[in-house]
Amino acid sequence: MKLILFGDSHLAKFKTKYIKKVEKSVNGLDIYNYAFGGAASTDGMIKSNYISNLKPDVMFLSFGTNDLLKGQISIEEYVENMKNKILSTLISRP
Repeated sequence: MKLILFGDSHLAKFKTKYIKKVEKSVNGLDIYNYAFGGAASTDGMIKSNYISNLKPDVMFLSFGTNDLLKGQISIEEYVENMKNKILSTLISRP
């Protein structure tokens, strides 16, 4: 099973040592961390096609904190980014 972490520092803090420990405890689990500190929903929009092509079985998303902290977009724009751009791309994969 392929699990992907995609988003901001809330997920980026899961470092390789911890990921390897979890992978060893769950047979057949591969975890890929594509999260980084400072990531905003606009970063998710840019990378969502790439992440979708990885064909994850399970994905954890964490966006929003930096959108609000940076104040660069409104809450309505954030919801639009997540719902109609990021999630629709990830869900529509074959």
